[in-house]
Amino acid sequence: MSMTDGIKVWVDGALDTMDETARMLMAGGLEPEAALKAAKIMTKQSVADRLERNLGDLSASDFTHELRTQSSKPLPH
Repeated sequence: MSMTDGIKVWVDGALDTMDETARMLMAGGLEPEAALKAAKIMTKQSVADRLERNLGDLSASDFTHELRTQSSKPLPH
């Protein structure tokens, strides 16, 4: 896997998380537009926290290695 593939895994995970969060918020009664806005804010924070926790303290070489060997699901759904 390449570093680009690792970045795609993170992006895909973020979009999947946002989609699932929006669906849960709508199921809880929020209007779709409000649910999407809230899900976007929540997902941005979740991704930022996970990036910091998983990659934040790494050297450049370790960072690129982690992206190349990223699991297929870095974010929970």
